[in-house]
Amino acid sequence: MKPVPQGAAYILVHYLYTERYEGLKAVGNRELDKTKFQFRMAVHVCDLAREYNLYQLEDLATDELVALTPMLQLGTMITILDQEEFTHTKISGWLRDYISHEVMTAGKATTPSVVRGMSDVMKHNRPITGIVCKAMARMGNGEPAPSPRP
Repeated sequence: MKPVPQGAAYILVHYLYTERYEGLKAVGNRELDKTKFQFRMAVHVCDLAREYNLYQLEDLATDELVALTPMLQLGTMITILDQEEFTHTKISGWLRDYISHEVMTAGKATTPSVVRGMSDVMKHNRPITGIVCKAMARMGNGEPAPSPRP
């Protein structure tokens, strides 16, 4: 079994007993820190739910991601998902489409120097790296951005 953060394990166990999505209170005074924590846990829970065929929990975690992503900038999401804790976490479904769409949208307005700088930021070769690279390749081929749908 892959490593799971305590917060994500709590959400999973709580769901198994109550069929509700409820997480631990995020630590920190700033709303952004709380949002980042909740985002991290929702990504892990989505992956766990998919792995164990808990479709209702996956839907609940996706709903949580849909609610949280507008509160985070794309760069913040990429920085979070490029952390070591996400090395074994599969990013798919709605979140993958959302990030691809946002990368392609942002990429159309960037300069070549910004694109070159991204390789320095994403040096860990985590799952998010593949999503961003694929989106940039699609953009280079003139393909439309995928439409994220909840």
